[in-house]
Amino acid sequence: MRLATALVTLALAATPGLAQIADRALCEPETIVRDENLLPPELWEEVAERGAAIPNGTGRLWRITTGEGAVSHLWGTMHSPDPRISNPPPILRDLIATADTVMLEYIAADISQHQAEAQLAPPDYSALTPNNLFDTMPAEAATGLAMRLRQLGYAEGHATALDPSFLLFVLLGHPCTDRLTMAGYPIQDTRIELLGADAGAALIALDPPDLLTSYAHDPQWTEEFAATVTLFALWQLEQSGVATAYDYYLSGRIGEMLAFDTVHTASIFPNIDVAGLTLRSDGFILGHRNENMAKRALPVLRRGNAVLAAGAFHLPGDSGLVEILRRHGFTVERVRVPGEAP
Repeated sequence: MRLATALVTLALAATPGLAQIADRALCEPETIVRDENLLPPELWEEVAERGAAIPNGTGRLWRITTGEGAVSHLWGTMHSPDPRISNPPPILRDLIATADTVMLEYIAADISQHQAEAQLAPPDYSALTPNNLFDTMPAEAATGLAMRLRQLGYAEGHATALDPSFLLFVLLGHPCTDRLTMAGYPIQDTRIELLGADAGAALIALDPPDLLTSYAHDPQWTEEFAATVTLFALWQLEQSGVATAYDYYLSGRIGEMLAFDTVHTASIFPNIDVAGLTLRSDGFILGHRNENMAKRALPVLRRGNAVLAAGAFHLPGDSGLVEILRRHGFTVERVRVPGEAP
């Protein structure tokens, strides 16, 4: 379940009459530890091997230094409202408290009056572009998408009338986050934004506000967008991997977390090409976005004293932010957070 890939948790999930389908014992585990029963030994070995092969796969905090000595930091978030995940560690809090700039994927305070009114008003289905995503995705994914729409109060017939970008938007939320989100618990990214605001830092978004719409309606990304919707729809049906994902995240083993995500999902849906879907999805939801986020961050990083916070899956790999920033001439070094793996 790729909790860490979501852009934002769906705050408008607080719909009256919301069906409670999440298993609280799985979604909010008492103990954060890897569940050995999720996979057979050979698949755990595969997870370890795949994770070890991902460059910069260990570490959530990275120091970014320019040739002139200006220093900033990069932090990998996890978009969860669970306080054990969402509460930033002291080392990050200290950096935010003295930062001139805090950059996140999305700045909640940037929402316009028009956007706020649109979120509160009933959707105008006639103004949305119909989609055929249900016709192209596996039955299991269609079930996950339909389930999520029902959970948010949409009738069965609304599915094909909704704009594709809105479908992905609703899938960015997950049943496991709904209870705490509705109770007012912020995800980690929102906590970081609030800390930055309290510190008087400039708040800047790494993503443009029309990100999902631009991807959904760009013919260049048709296959990649459909793959992303399919994967997120499948993850709606999966809750058993939360404790394991949290364990990987808190220990900083982000490469293994990425590998677990793919291997575990493939084990649940053996008749679906999860690896192929992941490859196509990651090409734009991670790779292409990473390039664009880095471009937006460059002027800020050259000035220094900034904190960049993006989903942890954006950091590792050849197309991750760590390597992209190195290619732009920065020195990027891991800062080990207490409790993380070596």
